[in-house]
Amino acid sequence: MATMTFHHLPEEKREAILSAARREFSRVPFAKTSINRIIQEAGIPRGSFYMYFEDKEDLLKIVLQSMMDEIKITLMASLMQSGGQLRATALQLHDHMYGIYQSKENQDFMKNMMLYFQSTVEQAKSENKGEQPFKDKLFRLIPLLDESQFADPSLEGKKAAVDIVFSVLKSVMVNSFMKEQTMDESREMLIRYLDIIENGYLRK
Repeated sequence: MATMTFHHLPEEKREAILSAARREFSRVPFAKTSINRIIQEAGIPRGSFYMYFEDKEDLLKIVLQSMMDEIKITLMASLMQSGGQLRATALQLHDHMYGIYQSKENQDFMKNMMLYFQSTVEQAKSENKGEQPFKDKLFRLIPLLDESQFADPSLEGKKAAVDIVFSVLKSVMVNSFMKEQTMDESREMLIRYLDIIENGYLRK
């Protein structure tokens, strides 16, 4: 991760570096991105870059962490607004992400990140990294959920429900972004899946 030197920079300078990085990561697939373009746009010497980061993968982690922090704020607000309802929270987060997606730069960034993660998923599995850290963060939100909505209110039951709902949300959004579907089309698909999760697929 980024060094303490980076974290101790003035906020304005940190934001300039992250903004330059995000634009570069939006411009081309990650493998083709250029550190030189980032430092030129951010206005920092090349030597300073390596005082802040090990490499561009290290910088990417900081950019993604910044985005995750923003998503966490939205997620918390959605949970509070919905009274801890999992379905409403997933739909609100979907709409928020689609609002971000309206920007052409953000569209390109998300597509490039999806390609990057697809190319590294097998490596992550082989290193036993997977998605567990993200799931662990989601599971910390369980105490904020309304317990009355769960058929199985045990901790493991709630973990399973949260895991399923957010896995479906991720899958729907990835497919929607890659197929360039509208927000309404994507939302309709998510609702269809949430209905199945809530009601089950077997005929009663």
